[in-house]
Amino acid sequence: MLNFWYWLAGFYEGEGSCGCYLHSRKKKRWRLSVTVSQKDPRVLRLIQKTVGRGNIAKNNGSWGKVYHWRLNCADARWFLNKIKPLMRAPKKIKQLIKALALDKKHVGPRHTRRDPKTGQLIRRK
Repeated sequence: MLNFWYWLAGFYEGEGSCGCYLHSRKKKRWRLSVTVSQKDPRVLRLIQKTVGRGNIAKNNGSWGKVYHWRLNCADARWFLNKIKPLMRAPKKIKQLIKALALDKKHVGPRHTRRDPKTGQLIRRK
């Protein structure tokens, strides 16, 4: 299973992105988000099935059909912390660190919630 996580970290470095974005301007709510995009949904379905989290969405744009595997909030935080030690690309590591720092700054501990799979409380580090 460790080989899968190394592969996924590399795949994320090539095809993914993350950030902490202003979700609601009026209430000033922020959301941590991870997205991995592909033209072929089969690999994204494999990731979703193996990781057990996230949603797959389809967009029709100028490039044709593009599929996105997305994680938000606690699931995104869990995923980024899981792949962080396995990553090698300095640009993506910097992006990940910035996103987690913004998440910690703007999304306070009141937004901590329970893990949907285990029921354990997800706490911030």
